Amino acid sequence: MAEADFVLIDGKYYSPKHPLALGKLGVPMKREFVSDNMVDISKPNPTPEEALNKTERAYLNILRERFPFQPIMIQAITLRLAHNTKYTADFAYTLPTGALVFVETKGSFVRDDAIVKLKTAASMFPQFTFIKAQYKKGQWKETVMPK
Repeated sequence: MAEADFVLIDGKYYSPKHPLALGKLGVPMKREFVSDNMVDISKPNPTPEEALNKTERAYLNILRERFPFQPIMIQAITLRLAHNTKYTADFAYTLPTGALVFVETKGSFVRDDAIVKLKTAASMFPQFTFIKAQYKKGQWKETVMPK
C-alpha cells in the first residue's frame, strides 16, 4: 500500500492509519483504496516563479536588479542535512567569482525549524554562502549565516 493512498469509508476519505480505517485490534477493515495521485490536466503545472509567494517574488526582483546577467535559480537545489531532513533554498545564484550563494527569504514571522535548517546547512556546507533575507517593517534585512 502506497503512503499516498486514502481509504474511502462511507463516502469519506481517511488516512490508512486513521482509527476509523482500522477495525478491532488494529486489523484493517474491508475498504476501498483511492489514490490521491490524480492529476488535473486542465491546469498546467506552474513554473517555479509562478509558485513563489509575494515576499519571495519581491526579493527575486531585487536579485534580478543586482545581478542582471546572472541566472537566478528558483528552488532548484536541495541539500540533504540528515536522514529525512532536507533544505531547499528559495534562490541560488553564482557570483562572478564562482561562489555559490543560497538565499532564504522570510517575512516578519519566522519559524524556528526554518532557521535551524538554514544554520545547519551553513555549518555543513561551508564552501557555500547562505543568506537570510527577511522583510520586516517595510525593509529588507540581509544576514549572512555563520559557518
